[in-house]
Amino acid sequence: MFLQVAFYTFTLWLGVYLIARDLNSARLLWAGLGLVAYGLAIGLDLLALQAGGTTKDVLLRLHWTAMLFPPVFWTGAVLGLIPEEDKRKHRLNKIWQRVLIPFALIAGLFFIFGWGVWAEGSPGLTGYLIFGVVSLLPLIALLFLLPNLRKAGSTRRAFGLVIIATIFFALGAGMVFLGSNLIPQTWVVLGIGIDIVLLGLAVVYFDAFEQGEALGNDFIRSLAISTLILLVFGGQVIFVISISTGPTLAMLALLLAILAAAILLAGFAGEIQRLLDNLVFARLPRLRAERRELFGMARALPKAPQDPDPAKMNDESFYKATRRALSHFNTLPKLAVNPLTALPEVTRQLQSRGAPDNTLERAQELRILLAESIDRLKPDSDAEFGTTDAWRYYNALYFPYVAGLRPYSRRADHDRSDPVIRAALDWFQVQVPERTLYNWQAEGAQLVAQDLQEMMGN
Repeated sequence: MFLQVAFYTFTLWLGVYLIARDLNSARLLWAGLGLVAYGLAIGLDLLALQAGGTTKDVLLRLHWTAMLFPPVFWTGAVLGLIPEEDKRKHRLNKIWQRVLIPFALIAGLFFIFGWGVWAEGSPGLTGYLIFGVVSLLPLIALLFLLPNLRKAGSTRRAFGLVIIATIFFALGAGMVFLGSNLIPQTWVVLGIGIDIVLLGLAVVYFDAFEQGEALGNDFIRSLAISTLILLVFGGQVIFVISISTGPTLAMLALLLAILAAAILLAGFAGEIQRLLDNLVFARLPRLRAERRELFGMARALPKAPQDPDPAKMNDESFYKATRRALSHFNTLPKLAVNPLTALPEVTRQLQSRGAPDNTLERAQELRILLAESIDRLKPDSDAEFGTTDAWRYYNALYFPYVAGLRPYSRRADHDRSDPVIRAALDWFQVQVPERTLYNWQAEGAQLVAQDLQEMMGN
C-alpha cells in the first residue's frame, strides 16, 4: 500500500511541477495533466482496494475514467514537441482538440454512469475496446514526431526517451486491454505510471533546453520543498495509520487528500501569493507590480544557466537565444535567465553607468540592447509607421514585442487612442496573416542576432 501511496505522491508532484514551471507552455501543461490524471487513477485504485459494495464499484468506475485521460493528454504533449515550423502541427492540434478530447470526455461519462461499458465491477468488452483505442493515440502522434528526430541535435536523448516511454506505455495498456492474469493489474498500472513519469521528465528536459534554461537546480529545489511539506502534513496521518487505525478507507482518503493539497500549495505557491497580493494590496498597484516582479525574479533564478558564454554559442544557438529574448522582451523574469545577459556589451554598459552587476540590471540592459537593434531595422524615415516592404521586419518586431501589441488576440486590450498603434493594429489584422507575421519575426530575429554578434565581435 505504501508503495502505491509513494508513487501516487511522486506522480502528482511531478505533474504539478510541470504545469507550474511554465503556465504558458502547452506541452508542459498536457504532460503535467497526464501525470495528474494518472496519479488520481492510482489513488482511486488504492481506495477501491479498501472499499466494498457500491462504494467500490463507484471508485472503480472513477478509476477507469481517470485512466482514459493520460493517453489523451500524452498525445497533446507529443504533438507539442513537433517544431512550430512544421505545417502539420496546427492541423493536428485542431483534430486533437476538436475530436479526441471530446471523445475522451464522452467516453468518461459512459464509464462513470456505466452506460453499456461496465459489467460486474470491471469494464465490459466495449469499455476495454474504448480504452484500447484511446491508448493507441500517443503511438499515432509519435509517427508525426519521428521525422523530426534527425533534426533533434542536442534533444535527441529526450526524443528517444519519449519514443521508448510511449512504446512501453502501449505495451502496458495492451496488457490491461487483454486482461492478462500473468501480472496483477495493480503492478501493470504502476508500470504504466513509470512510463508516464519518463515522458514527463523527457518533456520537461526538452522544454528547458528549448527555452535555454537550467533544469537541475529548479527541479531539486521544488522536490525538496514539496518533500518537506509532505513529511510535515502527510507524515502525521501515516503515523496514526501505522500505530492505531490501520489503512481504513476514511484514513486512506484523508491521507491522499492531504498529500494532494500539500502538493498543490507547494507547486502553485507563486500563483497563490499573487492572488493574495491582488486581494490584500488591491489599492496599491505599484506595490503589487514590484512584488510580482521580485517574486518572478526569485523563481526564475534557479532556472538560469550557470556561467553562460555567448561567445561559445554556435549561430543556431545564438539565434534561438535571440528569438527567446525578443519574445520575453516585456517579461523580465524570463529575460533574466537568457544567456545573452552575459554579452560583453551588457557588461560594458553596466560599468559605464556604474550600475550594480546583478541579474535584474543585466536583464534591463539586454532589453535596451534589443530595442536598439530593433530600432536599427527601421527605415530612414521621419514616419513612425509604414507599410512598405522596407518596414516589414521593424513592424514585425517592434509592435508585438516592444509595444506589446497582440493583433490576433480577441482578449487583448489595446490603446486605440494612439493613431500609430491604431494604424499598426488595422494593418496587421487586415493585411498580414498570422503565419506571415511569424515568418517575418523569424527573419527579423536573425538580423537582430547578427547585429548582436557583430557588436560582440567589436
